[in-house]
Amino acid sequence: MSRLVLVVTTRHDQEVEERIDQNYDARHNPNDAPFGRQALLAASEVADALSSPPLTESTRSFFKSISPSVRVIATYSVGFEHIDLAAAARRKIAIAYTPDIISEATADIAILLMLGASRRASEAQEIVRTGAWRPTSSNALLGWQVGGKFLGIFGMGRAWVKQ
Repeated sequence: MSRLVLVVTTRHDQEVEERIDQNYDARHNPNDAPFGRQALLAASEVADALSSPPLTESTRSFFKSISPSVRVIATYSVGFEHIDLAAAARRKIAIAYTPDIISEATADIAILLMLGASRRASEAQEIVRTGAWRPTSSNALLGWQVGGKFLGIFGMGRAWVKQ
């Protein structure tokens, strides 16, 4: 039995690519940049599935042009607003996505940014990297204290919706 043909449109780390190669007859994009539309359509000829980055728009005209052999398009994105789902359904192409994959990382980064901004970390790094750091006054780049403040949260992401 032959393996399914998977078009891999962007590069991944070595471990992921090895796993893909073990399980599929993979057509890897040799470039660092994602496939353009024409290259993607050409690579999809006689392919069973595509692994697509979130920035690849899959419009009605894309689905009219894609090889009839393609049955699945997997995007590693939280949403699928860049994909015309009605056009995919007309072609009977299943769409896969990763809805919860970055919820916790996004919350972590929000806290990181809040702490970095409060302590003026970006400014301090720039001064140190350019060699401009000079011991000056005791209040240089102090920023403000996060403790004792109130924080309002608008939305909690998908992770908090689970029962």
